[in-house]
Amino acid sequence: MTKFIFYIIFFFNNISISQDFCEIKNILKENQKIEDCKKNDLIFGKLNFESENMNFEYKYNIKYNVKLIKNFYLPINNFILEYCNKTKDIKVKDITNLNKGGNLKFKTQVIVSCYFDHER
Repeated sequence: MTKFIFYIIFFFNNISISQDFCEIKNILKENQKIEDCKKNDLIFGKLNFESENMNFEYKYNIKYNVKLIKNFYLPINNFILEYCNKTKDIKVKDITNLNKGGNLKFKTQVIVSCYFDHER
């Protein structure tokens, strides 16, 4: 019986340990140091901005199979080049909501997710 309980505890401990991840809250800042990120950790890069329009023009990056907001193509692409493992999945998601408290109508958050691959 104690062996059975030990296996259950061991099994649930392994499930509850999630994969490590890192986050860069503003990908527009250059030369950010990432201390705790190890190779192949999941990394999230974020970019927030406000706008009058919610219909953005996109530019497609064929090499990484992602579409990027045209006005922020360079910083997002640079983030991918600098931090992402190019052989694994790279995803870019933008979320636009009404801006209830700001000067402009809409606020957008762009989230880039990939696996960390950066030489220190």
